[in-house]
This record gives sequence, structure tokens and C-alpha cells, in this order.
Amino acid sequence: MQNRPQITRVVLENYKSIAFCDVKLGPLAVLVGPNGAGKSNFLDALRFLSEAMNNPVERAFQTRGGFSSVLRRGTPPEAHLGMRIDFVTSDGNTGRYSVRFSRGSELDYMIEREKCSIDGRGGFDLRHGARYADNQLLDLPGTTEPPHFRAVWNLLSNCQFYNFSSKDFRQPVPKDWIGAGTSR
Repeated sequence: MQNRPQITRVVLENYKSIAFCDVKLGPLAVLVGPNGAGKSNFLDALRFLSEAMNNPVERAFQTRGGFSSVLRRGTPPEAHLGMRIDFVTSDGNTGRYSVRFSRGSELDYMIEREKCSIDGRGGFDLRHGARYADNQLLDLPGTTEPPHFRAVWNLLSNCQFYNFSSKDFRQPVPKDWIGAGTSR
């Protein structure tokens, strides 16, 4: 069986209700916890990153009410929003992608730093510590050199999420479904 790319770790800082989390993931991840624990916000952070890979970052913020609505409430003005994703590529290399946003003056936000590295193939800072004329797009999607960074973009931009509603599980099962598909 061919190796599949996989997100192995997610680190979030100041994303909505999450002050900080560091979650290691396996091939199948199931989030379970009490209401208000941050499960939905954890998934939304991954959705945000996936959307930002495919569209201007501003759109990903706007669909969530703007940068101020995404940044954790009560953070000081100099606070930032950070995301780091560790992964394994289909060829078995491990790597890390991170992005950090802060409050901006012209836009609601500023892309403060963006980094990507793949073990055994090197890495580079996509952005570092300065304001950019094109602050709307992440650099990773446009990365064609070196070409192995395209695999990282493919992994992050094609994330899929399944949300199950416990309310749906409480519904009665129709009689005609009981025993359907079983043989005796």
C-alpha cells in the first residue's frame, strides 16, 4: 500500500477560544470532549489554513468575522495568532509548516512570518519579520521551487473534515433499516 501524506501534529496559539494547544495526530483522529473545550475551533483552524492555501487570506478571515474575531479574546495588542503543522509526505519525509499573523495597520491583519521545511530536503523562510506589499496571499501556494514543497501545499489545501451531530444519532432507526444488508 502506498504511503499517504499525513498531518502528525497541530500547534495553535490564540485561535478563537484556544490560548495554546499542541495535539499529536495519528492516521485517524477523533476529537472528544465536553462542550466549550475547543474541538470545533481546533477543526476550524485546520479549515482556515486549508481555505487560506486556496484563496486570499483575507477571505478566510472575513468568513469568520475578521482577524479580531479569530484572535483569542482578551489578548494584548501585540499578541499574534500562530499555527504550526507537522506532517509526513507520501515519500516518507517529515516536515513542518508554520504561519504567524499579527494585527496590521492597513489591513486587519499582517502575515508576520511563514516557514516551511522538509527534513532531508532543506527548508526556507517564506517570509520573515517584515511587511509585504502582497500581504493577501500565503507564499506556500505559489512555491514551485523547490518542487517538493508542492506536496505540502497539496496536503494542507485538500484537508477534509467530517462533523457528526450527536443529535442525529439520537433519532430512531426506521424499521426497514434494521437487518438491511445482512444475510442469514
